[in-house]
Amino acid sequence: MEPLIILEYSSVFFGFVYVVLAAYNKIWCWLFGILQSVTGAILMYKINLYSESTLYLFYIVMAIYGWYNWSVQKSDKPIVKKSLIFHSGTILTGVGLSFLLYYIFNTYTDADKTAFDAFTTAFAIITTFLVVWKVLYNWLYWIVINGLTIYLYQSKGLDLYATFSVLLTLLSVYGLYLWLTLYKNQNPEE
Repeated sequence: MEPLIILEYSSVFFGFVYVVLAAYNKIWCWLFGILQSVTGAILMYKINLYSESTLYLFYIVMAIYGWYNWSVQKSDKPIVKKSLIFHSGTILTGVGLSFLLYYIFNTYTDADKTAFDAFTTAFAIITTFLVVWKVLYNWLYWIVINGLTIYLYQSKGLDLYATFSVLLTLLSVYGLYLWLTLYKNQNPEE
């Protein structure tokens, strides 16, 4: 099997385990997040998706932070609901970061699909913080991001990754359902 295929299959496997464990609020998700991020960073770099590669390097750091945060606060750390103002600020920050990444990678590299890559990367960076902080509606962001990456990966010939993005979109819907249930159990008065 050629090296890119091995990286793609490994990354998809680790990513699947990560998302399932995260949906079930299990701290071990972060170990699989690290493994998926290492393989994903190498793969994306090799196919000139530099924003995505940078994103996976960021995921490594965030997985370590997530593991620490969840272990210090324990996995029973409550899921929190944030205001519309918070989410509006999150979206504006994502748009600004998208423009910044687009400018950097479009100006200084031979990156491919730069605008699309920058947009999905910017929002994935922000949404990863929302997962670590256990913000309830992080799953809505992932539904959109994963839906958009289907096209990005398909356009680069990463059929397995594109299929995985379809699965991630569905798992994000399921993750939202699970976290809504947990949130309602933690906050029965709402």
